[in-house]
Amino acid sequence: MATEEKPALTVLVGAGASIPLGLPSTPAVTEYVTRGRSGDTPTGKLAGLEDDARDFLQNMHAVLIDRCARHSFGAPKKPNFEDLLHAAETVANLRETFLQRSAGSMAALLTGGPAGDLISFFHDRRSSFAAQYLVQDLQELFAAELTIPEWYANLWRQLSGRCALTVATTNYDLAIEMAVPCVDQGFRKWADGKPATFARSSEWHEPTLMHLHGSVRFGYFFDDEKRTLFDREFGEIFLYDDPAVAASTRGAGSPQLMQSGERRIVGCLITGLNKPDKVLAMDPYQTYYRELSRSLETSPRLLIAGYGFGDYHLNSLVRRFTRWHGDQRRVAVIDFVSQPRWHELVHDPELFVEGGEAIMKLSRTVTLFDRKPYADPWSSPDTRCRFYPSGIEACATRVEEITRFLAS
Repeated sequence: MATEEKPALTVLVGAGASIPLGLPSTPAVTEYVTRGRSGDTPTGKLAGLEDDARDFLQNMHAVLIDRCARHSFGAPKKPNFEDLLHAAETVANLRETFLQRSAGSMAALLTGGPAGDLISFFHDRRSSFAAQYLVQDLQELFAAELTIPEWYANLWRQLSGRCALTVATTNYDLAIEMAVPCVDQGFRKWADGKPATFARSSEWHEPTLMHLHGSVRFGYFFDDEKRTLFDREFGEIFLYDDPAVAASTRGAGSPQLMQSGERRIVGCLITGLNKPDKVLAMDPYQTYYRELSRSLETSPRLLIAGYGFGDYHLNSLVRRFTRWHGDQRRVAVIDFVSQPRWHELVHDPELFVEGGEAIMKLSRTVTLFDRKPYADPWSSPDTRCRFYPSGIEACATRVEEITRFLAS
């Protein structure tokens, strides 16, 4: 809650803020889920099933690369792990309808079958579990031991000391809660030796942290009490202290059935290209999304760090920020762009990020970047929006400057 001493600040954090800590980038995650750590055929944990899943994902990735190259204008899109999971989910859904002639997705009911060169994928039983193993790979990658550097911890200490923080992150890792141990994620312990259960947002305290797409500490919990049937959602998510314990509660669970008739993996880690369906399917995600919207509506101060604007459901909130707050808004966007890349952006703003429209609305300018030498920060014509292209690590020494601007 904002006070006279600590103004409210909404912070949106993406993967780019964790890469300097040694956590993997999107290309690195894609490489891992298709080829394993070393690029060699991995050894599976469950009697060859993981190897089968990896082989299926490798073949599907090759098909996606080929299709993108053949159907793209200009530089072809490079399919990443989210595209791959979406493809695996789609094949599994269509396969069920094509082969079993059962009511399933509308797309399958309205088409005669897959393209000839893709028929083998729809006869491949591995499609039914490949997506679940991809999600397990994400858990392994982002639950790896993490050491928080002093510059990162100091950045969050200063931010939480100067502002009443509502932090929303698309990341699965533990970097922010390690830097700010007092952060409230909305979960409450209800018994000794048990994981924490999700609480109403009215009970939360500042600073708040919301893992919009899941956390390596999220897991399931089962007990024999009869009240479970009525008081808890099926597949309800709990917060564990230890990511390894959280991971042990999961397994390769069954996907949830969406209203469209498709099955999607909705669980402790949210990924793929159907995130809105998954986010609105259960808590804590639907409450996190609502509270992020509320925070953006009520506070005119926004800090975006390392977020690549690749999630359209989040961009829809960010795009409204200027309409909500007008000249009262203060926006700081931190991302890393090398100086040669910066000069490219000056002449071709579309090279920036997929969220060019969001940046234009935040800054109230069509040109995005004036044709002038490299500037750090770049400031919008109305001075309400700043872009810091030197990255989060460089900005760790400029927290006072950034918060002074946001509070101005």
